[in-house]
Amino acid sequence: MWRSGVAQGWARYRVPGGAHPLRPAMMSVMSPDLPALELLLARNLLAAILTPGFVVDPDGVLLFFNEAAGQLIGRHFEESGRLTREEWNQIGPLDEEGRPVSSEDLPLTIALRDGRPALGRFRIGTDQGRLLDVQASALPLVGGGVFRGALVTFVPTAPPD
Repeated sequence: MWRSGVAQGWARYRVPGGAHPLRPAMMSVMSPDLPALELLLARNLLAAILTPGFVVDPDGVLLFFNEAAGQLIGRHFEESGRLTREEWNQIGPLDEEGRPVSSEDLPLTIALRDGRPALGRFRIGTDQGRLLDVQASALPLVGGGVFRGALVTFVPTAPPD
């Protein structure tokens, strides 16, 4: 009885084509090895919240961004998939003219480099050519004493240009 109730509860999360939004997509974009539990949990958290955010591995490879982040930048994760740091640096941080800027003091860099939470403001670009001022918070992800990556959430602080 319990199993059938659980199965019915999970059925509402199925999407067309039989994909499950909380499991296979993350495993297919991370690595050939089983992904760290902390990264899976961070991805699941982001999938459930309305705050834009993304998860990166220890090398800064973007493993997932949620629907709210996709709405801001103008693309869905399913369209772009996993992005290297160089690829997603085209989104931000950007200067006033929309050119990439140094990332040394950005929240994500601090979380990856120093393994501590950080908060900051900068600009990002959208696929429609708009620039957005955002405030971002980066949290290091650690499990079993091993650094696993970072979770970043961000919110616009002003209307788009």
